Amino acid sequence: MENRAEVIVAELEKRRTEIGRIRGRDLSDADFVKEFLPYSVTTLSRVRAGSYTGNVDRVLDAYGTALDEIDARLPGIRRAAEEAGGFVRTTLARAVLASAIRAKDAKTRRITVALAPTGSGKTAIGRYMESRGAVYVEGRRSWRTSYKAFCADVSEAAGQRIRWSRFSEYEAERAMLNALRARDGTLFIDEANTLGRATLDALKLITNQSGQSIVVAAIPGAWDDLTKRAEEEMLQLINRCQPVIRCSCVTASDAALFLGSSGIAESDMKEAAHAVSEAATRFGGYTLAETVSAELRSLARPSLEDLTKIIMAHDASSRAAGLTTKK
Repeated sequence: MENRAEVIVAELEKRRTEIGRIRGRDLSDADFVKEFLPYSVTTLSRVRAGSYTGNVDRVLDAYGTALDEIDARLPGIRRAAEEAGGFVRTTLARAVLASAIRAKDAKTRRITVALAPTGSGKTAIGRYMESRGAVYVEGRRSWRTSYKAFCADVSEAAGQRIRWSRFSEYEAERAMLNALRARDGTLFIDEANTLGRATLDALKLITNQSGQSIVVAAIPGAWDDLTKRAEEEMLQLINRCQPVIRCSCVTASDAALFLGSSGIAESDMKEAAHAVSEAATRFGGYTLAETVSAELRSLARPSLEDLTKIIMAHDASSRAAGLTTKK
């Protein structure tokens, strides 16, 4: 028995060290248990020391399952860390992260709603938060009509895939709550414009019956349409939300964050940032700002004239694709 415990604890220690290495910071026992393991940090300490007096077989079985789930999550943890490595703290990002902290500490208003157009960096924020321990899940079209699909996807994202070939809505709901109750943290729902009336109720259930706070990221128009379709559900949900965050433009200060390593002369930075701000607000958001900056970096001595040509090319491309730009 002691040998089995030693082997499993050693494997857990390897995973803790590996995750810390990937994220670039040490992961304490408390943080590791909170994010990945059932039972308490005290239980882990006693099993490690060989002094646990409870049903050690049950604990070791649970740890074995946790190891499998950690291994399944490692590719996503690596991807999230890689994407977060280039994370830019835009106005939207700072607002969402601050709201998420307030939501985590709140008693009732534990949901953050971030509304911004495509290209505004919502996914980048989600991946950054995932690299810091959040559960990240991307919305699917099936969620609009299937409560069961939502529960199953969230459960899997939280590390507990439903392994039965057939399961009921109740079983999916229970699996989701069990997965989210395993540790306190933040659930980041990307592309949340795919939510429907029933899944709005699921958000309330999660905040009521788990230690999770939630960040919901969506496109403004789609979210507003959902509000009209599910007015009663949305009224109940909004009482659990921090002030809704809406982002409609790329500021010059945000554009400057992307242009900082572009090679543009410091004397031209203010004018360049305004030009990129206007272009990115018309179409493409932060994605365009990042792309323009990357194209400038490929030039030996990028100038304002080069920047103008790049922006004009992107405008022409968007028009050719039939996309309407804002004036």
